[in-house]
Amino acid sequence: MPPKGRQPNRSTKALGKTDEERQLNKAKSNDKKLNKPASKTTATANTISSSEMFIDPILQAETLAISTISPTKPSSLSPQSPSSFHKKPSTPRKRGRPPKLEDQNIQPSKKNKHTQNGHGALKPLFNSLSIRGTAFNPLPAPDPLFNIFNNDGDQEQFHINPRSTHKLNRFNFNRPDWLSKLLSDSKVDDVDISKKPDSKKMDRFLLMFGSGDMGQMGLGVEKLEDIKKPVIHELIESLKAGSELSAGPETVSCGGMHTLLVDGKGQVWSWGINDNAALGRKTEGIEGVEQEELESRPLRVEKLSEDDQSIFRAVRVEAGDSVSVAVSDRGELRAWGSFRSNDGILGFDGKVGSSTKQLVPTPVGNLTKHHISQVACGYDHVLALTTDGHVYSWGNGQQNQLGRKIIERRKKNGLVPERLSLKKIVLVGSGGSHSFAVNEAGEVFGWGLNTRGQLGISEDNKSSEEEIVSVPTLISSMSPSNHNGSRVVAIHGGDFHTLFLLSNGQVWGVGSYENGEVGLPKTHPAIVDVERQRLEGLKKKQDFLGTNLKKRREKFEAELKKFEARVEKDGDWSKEEIVSERPIWDEMTESMEVEQEAANLRLVPGQSINRPIRLDFSKEVIDISCGARHNLAVDADGNAYSWGLGQSNELGLGKDEDGEDIEMVETPKLLKSKALSANGVNGLGQIKVLKCEAGGTHSVLIGVSLINSKIVVNGK
Repeated sequence: MPPKGRQPNRSTKALGKTDEERQLNKAKSNDKKLNKPASKTTATANTISSSEMFIDPILQAETLAISTISPTKPSSLSPQSPSSFHKKPSTPRKRGRPPKLEDQNIQPSKKNKHTQNGHGALKPLFNSLSIRGTAFNPLPAPDPLFNIFNNDGDQEQFHINPRSTHKLNRFNFNRPDWLSKLLSDSKVDDVDISKKPDSKKMDRFLLMFGSGDMGQMGLGVEKLEDIKKPVIHELIESLKAGSELSAGPETVSCGGMHTLLVDGKGQVWSWGINDNAALGRKTEGIEGVEQEELESRPLRVEKLSEDDQSIFRAVRVEAGDSVSVAVSDRGELRAWGSFRSNDGILGFDGKVGSSTKQLVPTPVGNLTKHHISQVACGYDHVLALTTDGHVYSWGNGQQNQLGRKIIERRKKNGLVPERLSLKKIVLVGSGGSHSFAVNEAGEVFGWGLNTRGQLGISEDNKSSEEEIVSVPTLISSMSPSNHNGSRVVAIHGGDFHTLFLLSNGQVWGVGSYENGEVGLPKTHPAIVDVERQRLEGLKKKQDFLGTNLKKRREKFEAELKKFEARVEKDGDWSKEEIVSERPIWDEMTESMEVEQEAANLRLVPGQSINRPIRLDFSKEVIDISCGARHNLAVDADGNAYSWGLGQSNELGLGKDEDGEDIEMVETPKLLKSKALSANGVNGLGQIKVLKCEAGGTHSVLIGVSLINSKIVVNGK
């Protein structure tokens, strides 16, 4: 991600602040943290989100290995029942830092022959055996499976490949060493995928680090402080021990200041800030329970199903700044929250008289007629990929991130999903205010905000110099022909940068390197070349400023002489008339105008690269994620990395040798913590990471432990 730079405000009631005070705090916070004018944040806006291809919900592709842990003693405070919370007077709670920037009644779609069984009940659309019957289908075909057993005899099947297994997006990297040690010598072939695995899922672990001041960690109101290194989420473990959260996390998504999680039963859980309804559940006005209590701990999102006969089993979630989306195993889409524009809250569905915030999950307009295979969220826009390869976009379109022109005075029109002209698309991805799509041939298209070259459009394309690209434009450098046939399988972006993950495990970055976002050292030839151009540009700028300011001064002096001559010639000017008519030289105004002229000429290149460059990883990468200005990656050995700017410990790197928090890293750096180490915690052993998610100021990992587990291939 969503992913995830501009975060929503804390409620006025909770903070006890006026709107003016909140705006002032917001500007100060952004100026301090991002070193940029607060006025620019609306154009850059967090995060969002996963860009994997759709996976079969039964044969989950997120898991490589499995372990069991001793059940944790359930919390005496039930995380699900509001009535079980400690009741205390509703008083505003002080937050750790100032706030940062950031039911419609729709009839269900008609059931068709592909989604209805003989008894009239809906069956999963994305069945691994049924999705291969059409000539074109962007859904994944399953990889060979492993049967994994724990010491108690529990069994489940898993893909070896934790990424998309679509035939066009398959990884070809070698089997990681840690997995090889657990695997038998048997070859992986002729695996029977027709048998449904046991419903009981094995344990997966959620690890978190970064800022928790707005409850985005989900650890309760007692624990709002920053977490400097990855730790296992204790409340999730309590829920697992109490059988409320089945088998741990299946997938997760981080927004600006909230988190969404899908468990083994397809239930959606949420926590974090809920001012703009991003959590999809009520947290305000419940007697005897403070809003912060309900926000700062994991609770289930209800009302995903439209009726009791059709259970909504979520297999995907995506989080933007204040908007959230879930997709079911039948391709149904639900959304909730709100979209924001440069002027504040834009709304949710754009309907006259409707609320600007959607409090609970709801179907989205004309998308009820389609089956959705994947979604991607920017800060305030959503892309939805249908099973027939079409892309729909909606939300805020002020930076053309919707791929269609939105007139400013009618910007609410963007809240209605519309189909783009692209065809046979198999993957969508998003940055904060820019968007991407990949077609069946592996061609990558980008559109939206491009102020730092974050779209990666080739220099020979005139659109490469445009700050806003209004329509989907080919990014030729990321085509398979330029990568020995390897294809882009995931795309994530932040404020001003983008990461591309290829099927060969390579990661390519483009856009701003000012704070290490693209993951390249300052000594990289591409950056050295840009810095050389910047020095040359700075000299040109100084010459331009000096010359043009001098010309303006000379022009003023000439006008002043003419005025004085006219006054002397007329001889009857009063003192008041002279003061009123006399030309005035304003050094500050003149300098600012010349500075703007220089900026318009773009004499000094920004600290960015506009062509994608490969990042240096020792192993193939299997997952990536972007926050506003920080990034995460997971390699084939189950190691996690972070880099970029993280002033709230979202890098998870702890302290440096001088005892200072590590806030910026230019190149990917290995994440280390007690929870991830070989010694582990609570006897878990080393945790191997499968998935990463970067939010606005927090980060999340999903991993498995290697202890007390064995993997059997083809029953041997």
